[in-house]
Amino acid sequence: MKLRTSLTLLVATTASVIAGVALASADNATPSELYDEHVFASTKGGAMMSRTVVDGQVWEVGRYTSRAGFQCIAQRGPGDANGDTCTPADAMFADGRRVFALFGASHEPGAARDSWTRVWVYGIAAPSVATIEIVAHDCSRSAAKISGDRTFLHVAAGAALRRGRVPYRLVAHDRAGRTIFERAVDVGSPDGMASAPPPTPIANRCSR
Repeated sequence: MKLRTSLTLLVATTASVIAGVALASADNATPSELYDEHVFASTKGGAMMSRTVVDGQVWEVGRYTSRAGFQCIAQRGPGDANGDTCTPADAMFADGRRVFALFGASHEPGAARDSWTRVWVYGIAAPSVATIEIVAHDCSRSAAKISGDRTFLHVAAGAALRRGRVPYRLVAHDRAGRTIFERAVDVGSPDGMASAPPPTPIANRCSR
């Protein structure tokens, strides 16, 4: 199984890989930080996980504060779709970022070599964010529910991916419905080829 995760402005990240290839980035991490168990060690009680079921499979996401004082998000899914990501609290929403967003994809043996089996988007939303939408390549929009701890998780798999509902962009709105943050979601393809960007901006291609 192949697993690809894309991580934004992280201090440390860990992913569970049973077999295959894992691709990840951690922009602000040193090799020693990546494997520092103290970073990931949770405070008493750990993360309170929110659960969702997609195509009969359980996915969970939650957040916690590590013993080192980092803000961490834990994501659990089927097979090797698991990982914890930690960052200093003051870096999570730095530079006007309203959503600390991460995304990943996995490819099952036997599936088409140029298609992911699952694509997921998750993270933590700032208090100013009221709603999050995931826009797909076919211009469909899906709401990503924000839990009480401000975490969210959206999973596209199976028939949704076959219909072209591959996540393309994350859009966050405030309570007045105004767009206050956007970012691309691009996991490329399992064969290593980058996915082709749409020819025009999302605002023009996928109007309401």
